[in-house]
Amino acid sequence: MNKHELQKVYEEENLSSRIQLANDMFTNFTNKLELWSNLEQQYDFKKDQAKTQKKLEEIYESLKSHFSKDTDEKQVQVKQLLDNLKDKTVPDQVMKVINEEIQRFMQMEKQHSEWQTTKTYLEYLTKMPYGLYSEDNFDISMAKDILDKGHYGMDDVKERILEFIAVGKLKNSVQGKILCFVGPPGVGKTSIGASIAESLGRQ
Repeated sequence: MNKHELQKVYEEENLSSRIQLANDMFTNFTNKLELWSNLEQQYDFKKDQAKTQKKLEEIYESLKSHFSKDTDEKQVQVKQLLDNLKDKTVPDQVMKVINEEIQRFMQMEKQHSEWQTTKTYLEYLTKMPYGLYSEDNFDISMAKDILDKGHYGMDDVKERILEFIAVGKLKNSVQGKILCFVGPPGVGKTSIGASIAESLGRQ
């Protein structure tokens, strides 16, 4: 590690960027230590020192290129994730989780079994509409038209949904209410959920 790298970490005010800088610095440092430790076991530096030194340089350059490429790719992905949070009011506890997951993601090799799972989880966390709200529409007649337009039959399901919206109209909120749809694939569970969102004016 050199003082210029440490100074960059100290000067960075953004927590996520500081984590990235620190992670890059420590990863590079530990990679060097591990590389030299392994090579010391494989080579006798006292024998043919010039040839050994050349071989070491070739190995190190190859590994450095690999680690640099992997880190650059991760930094691009993290930037894209953080761009998803622009103009959003993210709660502190959620931002803490996001920063922890980003740090974990940056330390993972792409071949790690949880790499894709962690990346998908971060995408989900950063795409949530934090601080963005839409006003609920409790127009029961419009809701009935939307449900009838998108789904044939299912009268008992539609009736329950209209009851759900009617109660929401009385209380001026549907917060905390849960509708559970059960059935085999292809019967319309997802599409009727979309119709409910459309009826309420959700975006």
